[in-house]
Amino acid sequence: MSDHLPSSRRLKNVTTNSLQFAIVSPTDLPTLVQALQEAHLPDDDVALPGRVFFAFQFDGQHIGYAGLEIYGPDALLRSVLIVPQQRKRGLGSQVVSEVEKLAHRAGIERLHLLTTDQAPFFERIGYVLTQRQLAPADIASTLQFKSLCPSSASYLWKSL
Repeated sequence: MSDHLPSSRRLKNVTTNSLQFAIVSPTDLPTLVQALQEAHLPDDDVALPGRVFFAFQFDGQHIGYAGLEIYGPDALLRSVLIVPQQRKRGLGSQVVSEVEKLAHRAGIERLHLLTTDQAPFFERIGYVLTQRQLAPADIASTLQFKSLCPSSASYLWKSL
């Protein structure tokens, strides 16, 4: 993990306008796992090294999660999840924007993701739909690509 990413020791809460976020601590992983399971998103590898997940709030209300899995200049954007009662308010794009800023400050040049049903959303915010076989080797070798996401999942990427 890069020194430019916030750590749970150095960061309790970061605020940008009305959006706040903090790193999901090991003790909060069960809550993240439950949310991922309820959203039918992969959760088998969230506790493995090299992953960092963020919990987001907007105006004091919990709105969801997102994460990064870093591989040099590339990272996998993970588990972007807005809780059902907070959807359709533009919060998903704000969450992704904040994660992109964190990634850029950490020296990440490109974000990659897999999605079964949100490709149009990610395309609207600048991600490019691409054939899976064109993913960089480090990204293609992740558990997300190899086994956790179905082969029918769309692959998208964005240069930061």
